[in-house]
Amino acid sequence: MLGTIFFLLAVVVLFLVIEYRLHIGNLNSIPVRIHVNGTRGKSSVTRLIAGALREHGIITFAKTTGALPRMIMEDGQEYPIYRPAGANIIEQLRIVSLAAQNRAQALVVSAVIAVAAMSSVELIKSKRKLPYFEEKQAASITMKKGMDAIKAYKVEHFGPVDTEADPTGSGMIGLPQSPITSNFGQLRAKHATANPNWAAVMVEMFKRAGLKEGDVVAAGFSGSFPALNLATLAAARALKLDVVAISSVASSTWGANIPELTWLDMERILQERGVISTRSVAASYGGKEDMALGRSKTGRRLLAEAMNRNGLTPLEFENTKENIDERITIYKEHAGKKRIGAYVNHQFPVLRDALFLKLRYDAAPFRKRVEVRSFIFDLLEGF
Repeated sequence: MLGTIFFLLAVVVLFLVIEYRLHIGNLNSIPVRIHVNGTRGKSSVTRLIAGALREHGIITFAKTTGALPRMIMEDGQEYPIYRPAGANIIEQLRIVSLAAQNRAQALVVSAVIAVAAMSSVELIKSKRKLPYFEEKQAASITMKKGMDAIKAYKVEHFGPVDTEADPTGSGMIGLPQSPITSNFGQLRAKHATANPNWAAVMVEMFKRAGLKEGDVVAAGFSGSFPALNLATLAAARALKLDVVAISSVASSTWGANIPELTWLDMERILQERGVISTRSVAASYGGKEDMALGRSKTGRRLLAEAMNRNGLTPLEFENTKENIDERITIYKEHAGKKRIGAYVNHQFPVLRDALFLKLRYDAAPFRKRVEVRSFIFDLLEGF
């Protein structure tokens, strides 16, 4: 009995293998095979494609589906397909075989099975929230409110948004040039950052860095990327983190380089409108060597005025080492006894690396009590 079962199984498997090889051979003998997919109009499109191919002298067979399925021969004649038990795979095999036997150069068929699969994907859905969904959503909403606030301020004080430079109307794109512009910046880089979803990205990165509620984030902001600065503040607000920010006021092209609307001014506006609760505690000129070297007297004066009207005085240093030491002192003073959990950088790579290493070195003796995690955010460095 068992031997008979194995024999029958072997015969079935052999039959299937032979049928498979014959089908593959038939398919390979037809150079052009076109599947027409969609929810409506498949039969009409199938007929149009088949007719166009025939007009170009290509031996073409086609098959339509639907309530009245048809087999369309090489001369355009149509014959009904009889389905006593509905559509099935054997029907497809026979159609391919018929086309191959008649030396078809093209076969056009409606891909009804693909449509069913696509429809099932669209109709049978399951909702699954990703980790930290609520925090990411809250951060994105906050960033969007901030962008809208800056845009409204710009429209009120400087006129309509330049939709050629800022096609999405984000309000976060500056000028191609101004007295406080530090260097050249890619417009596409600014476009890439003007998206509220960056706040959600920041939430994810803060979580990966192991930050907890109440941790301090040391941040180095730049006028070049106001949207990224806002994303950081929005994410910190959603996660209830304390941000100690030091900003460089000058900006590359297309950043926060409107003299009357620098990043420091944006912070003030956002705080006044209740979007953010914290602002930069210190600021530097920015630009070359973080001292605006090479800027005109007018440019340096405008940068100083921006800091002054926002209640800040420029950091005083003569070289990069002094700059770093001054920033470290400020971060520690404002953090107090709280844990500095991350360092976020939107400024210069030299400051990023040196500040991070110094933060780790200074925290080493207290590692059992204070864990300073590495979190260096230097987006779009390749632009």
